[in-house]
Amino acid sequence: MDLLSTRNLLFRYSYLLIPVIWFFSILLCIFFIFGFYTKDIMRINSVLVAVLILLYPNILDGKILKIQNKLNSYLEIFSKWIFINPWKCGVIVFFILFFSYGLKGFYLTDTGYDTGFFLQALSNPYLNGTYQLVSFENNASFFRNHFQPYLFLLFPFKYLPYPSIFLYSTAYIFLSLTLVIGIKFINSEFDFPIVQKITLLLTCLSSPFWDGLSSYEFHELALVPFFYLLIFISWYNKSIIKIIFFSLMALSLKETVAITFIFSGLLMIIFGKSFDKKAGLALFLMGSIIYMLYFKVILVSLYDKSNSYFISYYSTLGNTMLEVALSPFLKTQNWLIAMLQSKNIIYIFYVILPVILYLKGGFKALFFAFPLIYTSILASGKNLLDYKNQYGGELVIPLCICAFFGYKHLIKKNKLQNLFFNQRLLLSFSIIVFFEFLFINPVQGMKELHKNKENVKFTYELQNLPLNYVVLTNTSSVFPFVGQREKIILKEYTSEISPEQFLGVNYFIYLDNGIYKIKTPINAKIVSNYKDYYLYKID
Repeated sequence: MDLLSTRNLLFRYSYLLIPVIWFFSILLCIFFIFGFYTKDIMRINSVLVAVLILLYPNILDGKILKIQNKLNSYLEIFSKWIFINPWKCGVIVFFILFFSYGLKGFYLTDTGYDTGFFLQALSNPYLNGTYQLVSFENNASFFRNHFQPYLFLLFPFKYLPYPSIFLYSTAYIFLSLTLVIGIKFINSEFDFPIVQKITLLLTCLSSPFWDGLSSYEFHELALVPFFYLLIFISWYNKSIIKIIFFSLMALSLKETVAITFIFSGLLMIIFGKSFDKKAGLALFLMGSIIYMLYFKVILVSLYDKSNSYFISYYSTLGNTMLEVALSPFLKTQNWLIAMLQSKNIIYIFYVILPVILYLKGGFKALFFAFPLIYTSILASGKNLLDYKNQYGGELVIPLCICAFFGYKHLIKKNKLQNLFFNQRLLLSFSIIVFFEFLFINPVQGMKELHKNKENVKFTYELQNLPLNYVVLTNTSSVFPFVGQREKIILKEYTSEISPEQFLGVNYFIYLDNGIYKIKTPINAKIVSNYKDYYLYKID
């Protein structure tokens, strides 16, 4: 029995599942409209959609032909609309992200450190009369922590109401633009049926690391995929000028980009052809210049060290970047222990899963993500490995490139066009992975805002505190609302704040968590309160 006969036999009675799947799909849509949409419901829905796509071209003997044709036409209409209207699709995605995750900028949540950290830096571009940005940590230079000159461009956000909202929106704009440019590129480079295009697009979006980029607090790594995609397209179109321009933009986002460019540039110089060598040399030189500027000039001038604070992630391997790089030889046992932990297996699984069907033709693209993968695996703890954090920003585009070339390889080898069922299998798999990791629910986001009215009133008072006033707090969750000022004092995990530490402080924001009790000064008066949060004015 050949493959086609086996497939026909397998799906002979598959039409019986169609009414059941339709019923549950409608029920799940109702849940979504009213906001009762959880991760488990999303998993079920993704499986049902995948089963529909897998089954609808295989209904045999003319049974319920109308439903079959309807499903076929709906999928193609939806897919064509995406590729015909990429900008409209991008606008829709922006608003979906904003209403799903961005509304948290109006009310207090359990987190807020990173958003406030960047907000405070961009709001204060001068330190001791020089362009350094200011870190709330000891009121020191922000460049002791990161090399991120792009923050100078965001200085006007300081004067906007709820500036954290505009930071989140900036991230969502860049993520939406990445989608738009990706759609346009796929559309221009693939002259194939629309279902093959939507399969590739869904595969590119199915990496779990998109989750952290969209749902985490504001972070510059959410902007990285946009510039990485433009660098790839510039390389693909052999435009060295654009490669240099977009590379410079990416290098302004974070110091780790320089390390990635040095490694990627070396790979292209050694293994590439004529244009690849030229592009690789450009990446290598720009990465090396920025690396030397930050690690050997800026850091040394600021506090006589050439290591950023990230070196603490690798304390068991060495005290300097050179020692960590040589740890396989200098501290072999510690290096092996770091490499062979179970958390690394899970991380690699998350990295490989979305593109596992495309590795044969696209695995070379993963080498460009090697610096991030390697340093994340070596790091102590799970922070850099968690896809719900922002650290996958440098990873997602190499995965998309892997899918792109892997998919072209499958088509070139005629492995998809001969077996239409395999095409549906790829699409179904992509949908399941996509919905498994990316939990987007704008209705739930709006419900959260609606039920936090008192919370919003409290944060409104916080963000209206005069910008020239000094704020002391024992919780970083208020940072998104008070970060746009020159001086913030954070005293977390302590019950001891001396009267001297209150000197010069205008407002004290206190979270009574039941563990750390802080005695407020006699001259402190409660201005506002929300649950366990108290705003004191110190006269």
